[in-house]
Amino acid sequence: MRRGGAYSLRRRIPVDLIDAYGGRKEIVRALGTNDYGEAKRLHARMWVALDDEFQRYRSGLVAGEAVPVRPRPAEESWTQEQFEYEMESIGFFERQSLEYEWRQEERDRVERALAQDQDKLNAEQMAVRDLIRDAKADQKHAEQLLLLSRTPFSPEHQTPNDVNSTVDVDASCTFADLIDQWAKERGVSAKGVADHKSVVRWFEERVGKIGLANIEKRHVIDFKNGLVDSGQTSANIKVKLSRLRTVFSYAVSNAIIQANPAEGVTVLVKAGDGKSRLPFKADTLKLLFDGTVHTAGARPAGGKGEAAYWLPLLALYTGARLEELGQLRLIDLIDETYPTEGEAFANAKFIHIRSDARDGLKVKNAGSVRKVPVHSDLIRSGFLQFAEHQRALGQERLFSDLKPNKYGKLTAKWGEWFSGYRKECGVSHKGLVFHSFRHTFKHWARHVGIIEGVQRQIMGHSAKDVADGYGDGYSLHQIVEGMRLYRIPGFTPPIHPEFGQSATEV
Repeated sequence: MRRGGAYSLRRRIPVDLIDAYGGRKEIVRALGTNDYGEAKRLHARMWVALDDEFQRYRSGLVAGEAVPVRPRPAEESWTQEQFEYEMESIGFFERQSLEYEWRQEERDRVERALAQDQDKLNAEQMAVRDLIRDAKADQKHAEQLLLLSRTPFSPEHQTPNDVNSTVDVDASCTFADLIDQWAKERGVSAKGVADHKSVVRWFEERVGKIGLANIEKRHVIDFKNGLVDSGQTSANIKVKLSRLRTVFSYAVSNAIIQANPAEGVTVLVKAGDGKSRLPFKADTLKLLFDGTVHTAGARPAGGKGEAAYWLPLLALYTGARLEELGQLRLIDLIDETYPTEGEAFANAKFIHIRSDARDGLKVKNAGSVRKVPVHSDLIRSGFLQFAEHQRALGQERLFSDLKPNKYGKLTAKWGEWFSGYRKECGVSHKGLVFHSFRHTFKHWARHVGIIEGVQRQIMGHSAKDVADGYGDGYSLHQIVEGMRLYRIPGFTPPIHPEFGQSATEV
């Protein structure tokens, strides 16, 4: 911690050594420097020295004689005093970890990552982001209250009730007003606003329309219990509670309500919730691709023409995300010449997944920009021929029938259609969704022995270790050879009746 202009170490004294230190409960020692890097080095050395000092006390070697040392409490036999001390110590270390200035860089890095566009974050990441924002808002509110408590009142303005007075609440403020004010101040995207208003609607449907000032923790608990009873997953409930907590936290920090009624309300994660999405097995894929779209030429309105046929196949043979595929343009199908071994070169067709603000193309993160080789099974099914057909029609996008929703997402409605279609095909397990194609690609890529880093690069996953961040990643030759290994035992992909090619042509 920083004291004045220089750094100091602060450490709790172990409970069994309090008497040895004359009843003191913590040690504060100056590090003698205002240089951050030097303070880190000195802190580490002094911390180890204190460990040694504690051990010498326990061994009776300090000052050449034994010192009083309390028995180290066994967990099962702690007194109330010892328990309270331990809980106080836990709180101390939690606060201390937040105060260390050299952690600021890491905290800033996390906040920058979580400040990405809403569409780039999954539900878990959004929950983490909301929790961080809650914590910052709570800290700001606590600082404001502390400042108020230290501000002296002028006698002419002080009343007999000032000592026990509380913050006035704004009874006229509605949930909708609150979210609009929060969104404007925080620069929240339209989708973020809609997500939070949706949670508020859920809340009011289950507990009734209660004025903000009258909402209590029991109402939030009733809301949570209602979600549990309705079969919502723990992950979904946590996201909803986090969004509700964010709204209430903002209300507290702006003196609209006195306390956050959602604070501390959570849900236990049930076994199995962490792996809700499953890979497709060969027999399930057969059910899906034996459906009317791939065998009878059906093109339902919700499937948006040829998107109904190609998006599942592309996902199965690229591991790409739905929106990454739905937004593909014809110019994103590219030919690349690349070195192989020795002085040899080869040429292959790639799907270039990238962002383009002008055309509204988005990817999840920087690591999601990549070139994915077109698998031979896709070529045999007729994918490249389909692309040429779209080019001849003068289309710019592969799936020109897909239209963006109000948030600019092309595949939102298509995803809803696919959810119903897979059930029509007999694939009804709730863990088998479109994203399961991505899990399937990962499963079989691992099964056939594609190098882990090559798998990640094809799928657009972030680097797993520091070495992955050096150079330009794996070469196109390694990516192509990895994709050449990929197959799904027991599954034969369908051949498009108009665009399909023979094995010889491929």
